[in-house]
Amino acid sequence: MNEREDEMLKIARHVRLDYLQLHGEESPTTIKELARHLPVIKAVRVRNSFRTAELARYKHVSAFLLDGFDRRHRGGSGKTFRWNLALRAKRSGRIFLAGGLTAENVAKAIRSGKPYAVDVCSGVESKPGKKDPALVMKFMRAVRSSRRAA
Repeated sequence: MNEREDEMLKIARHVRLDYLQLHGEESPTTIKELARHLPVIKAVRVRNSFRTAELARYKHVSAFLLDGFDRRHRGGSGKTFRWNLALRAKRSGRIFLAGGLTAENVAKAIRSGKPYAVDVCSGVESKPGKKDPALVMKFMRAVRSSRRAA
């Protein structure tokens, strides 16, 4: 987060990344420069006061990852937000939904926001940092069910 451009690109080349996912305060100019090398996913923490027009500044991203806002954490907070905001946000580009997604709520999130993709972390963990294969399968079944219910 908030790494220097040259360092991000050095790491990306070293580990052969296909995308950069940015969670800091990167400027539109920085993103434009990085997008010359790799597609960029810009993470945006969504507060109650979030205005989708804010996304228009980032013309060079491949997608936006909308995540629930938490004062202490950037990502992985388990906080949800009003998923229907993704519908308006789609005017600015592809949308990934994140934040507090679980097998119990992901189908509703998909039906509400109609995202390009969803991002899950703690919602499929048996304990912090430990993914549970059964929870992953349950989550994926819920994702598939959202398509049938649409």
